[in-house]
Amino acid sequence: MYLHPTYRRGKQGVRYAYWRLCDSYRDFAGVICRRDLINVGRLDDFTQEDINAVAKIVTEKSKGMSDSMFAGELYAEKVLGLAGDLYSQLIAKQLIDLPGSAARSEHSIENLRQQHEHRFIARISTLKHTDVREIGAEHLCHETIKKLRISEFLQRQGFTEEQAALAVTQIAVRATHPASELATAKWIRNNSDICRLTGYNMDKVTKDKLYKSAIRLYDVRGELMSHLSSWTKELFDYDDNLILYDLTNTYAEGCYDDSRVWDYGRSKEKRHDCKLIVLALVVNSHGFPKHYQLFDGRMTDTDSLQKIIGSLDEQMKSLGVSPIVVMDAGISTDDNLAMLKKKGYKYLCVSRSGSKVYDTIEGEGKQQLEDNRGQSLEIQRVKVSHKADKDGNLPASATDTYYWVRSEAKAAKENGMYDQFTKRFLTEIEKIKASLTKKHGTKKTDKVMERLGRAKQKYPSVASHYDYTYTEEGGIVTSLECTLKEGYDFNEKAGVYFLQTNLDDKDSKDGITVWKIYNILKEVESSFRCMKTDLDLRPVYHKSDVACLAHLHLGILAYWVVTSIRYQLRQKGFNKTWSQILDIMLTRKSVTSEAKNLQDEPIHIEQCSEATPDVAEIYDKVCISNEPYKPKKSVWAQIQTQKKEPPNDDGVT
Repeated sequence: MYLHPTYRRGKQGVRYAYWRLCDSYRDFAGVICRRDLINVGRLDDFTQEDINAVAKIVTEKSKGMSDSMFAGELYAEKVLGLAGDLYSQLIAKQLIDLPGSAARSEHSIENLRQQHEHRFIARISTLKHTDVREIGAEHLCHETIKKLRISEFLQRQGFTEEQAALAVTQIAVRATHPASELATAKWIRNNSDICRLTGYNMDKVTKDKLYKSAIRLYDVRGELMSHLSSWTKELFDYDDNLILYDLTNTYAEGCYDDSRVWDYGRSKEKRHDCKLIVLALVVNSHGFPKHYQLFDGRMTDTDSLQKIIGSLDEQMKSLGVSPIVVMDAGISTDDNLAMLKKKGYKYLCVSRSGSKVYDTIEGEGKQQLEDNRGQSLEIQRVKVSHKADKDGNLPASATDTYYWVRSEAKAAKENGMYDQFTKRFLTEIEKIKASLTKKHGTKKTDKVMERLGRAKQKYPSVASHYDYTYTEEGGIVTSLECTLKEGYDFNEKAGVYFLQTNLDDKDSKDGITVWKIYNILKEVESSFRCMKTDLDLRPVYHKSDVACLAHLHLGILAYWVVTSIRYQLRQKGFNKTWSQILDIMLTRKSVTSEAKNLQDEPIHIEQCSEATPDVAEIYDKVCISNEPYKPKKSVWAQIQTQKKEPPNDDGVT
């Protein structure tokens, strides 16, 4: 036993200690609990040593220990008097069991412990699961967001603790269950247990608050992207020697007549009926975004690089790195390459002109390699011939190093497409020829040439490889011949492309290394696929520019979280897509159960389902706890209420 103080203030504002005699015990779950036994009151005349002595004497008496013959000499009279008085009260109130007594008082600690344990004995027939929510992927994303320190950063930017909690909630749900703000609010209230993890009040979640939260995040996009870029580099200790650049676009469902960011353009999803917005994304070789920018739908691949490289240049200088820019043929124009050279960037890209005049270099043979799918490739460094302009000047790319690459898989694909187009083209030619002999067929020269021109326009990749001859009499075509050009063999050029780089000779001498660097460009395609499909970046249903931009920015933030998780898993040899990871995490649930104990009091239990081996493996590989929260058990005591009787006629109750 011990004396515990609580501090109060008197009428004059003076602070004093109010003491209680307390005891501690462990409940059935092993948790240390405190029980207040007696209100002692103020002990202003007692020192701390006297108070400790009182507690010691009362404890010894309650355990049946005999009084020391020197107690009167060791302790002051007031100490012995207070201790004896407290012991008498314990016995009178039956708060302790008397030494040697077989009977236990109703209020003894042992009886209280047994009563406490019996309260949690549930009747199985009354057990029911009242609420089951998703928590597996939510816990994974929430712990990753904590690692990225997003909440702390937002609070430094002026967010309140509640606003930061809502923003973290929204980012985590966007990564696990991407949907509109209305659907997201319903999902949080009805299906997800993310609010238990973030601490945000679930009842406050509405679509309007989610709209405002997304816009608030968009307002700090520059600072937030810089924070994530620098912190993830420090956290995961990766290198930024390679940056990959590519573009994609997404379309809007709805009318945007007054929009400044949406416009018609070339849709990669073939939705030419919808206005577009172009996303230019720069990622490193591990898939982490380094910079992004949004353009209207008219922006072309070739024009975007010069607009984005300025802001990227500042970021790279702040990080103290000079990376290699890897890009596809759609961006690698001569002007863009000249601009990168001027800024001191090294680059590697696919040459825009596939058919080149080249010579082999003495001593440079073809190197064999395999891609990630086990498909064979050949690569060889070659010397490419360049044409001078009218002033006799060679292009800036004349000093670059070129590699001839042939892929068997690419050749098989191109041959299949070429054969299919050839068959369709020759079918069109046969129809034209057949009409020359029909009674009402097309025979006039201008009409026949018109049909032939349309066939060439429809299949230009095939039509250019054929020669055409025809005979006519009186403006009527009598015969038409279509023959393959001599010396042309499509198989020789099928599957062939050229890589172009300005890397130093020591870095570009090994063709296999150069090809592996270029092959990392697939990481950008994977990023776009994850954002547009898994994270609901396509299509966009918002009706205002700011809401659309905030929606896209929220998708980028969710992609940061997804990339951080997948990077940690890949480092441990776990290579699965985000959709596959979500399927695994769906097996983890948060379950709320209710039952009744032997006294018919409701028992309320909150706990998670057991993690499957696959879920536990993912948690272990990203170094987070397997338990999202500690199980909670509580008993709801039934309150007996009495109806108040109305007063009698004489006013007496």
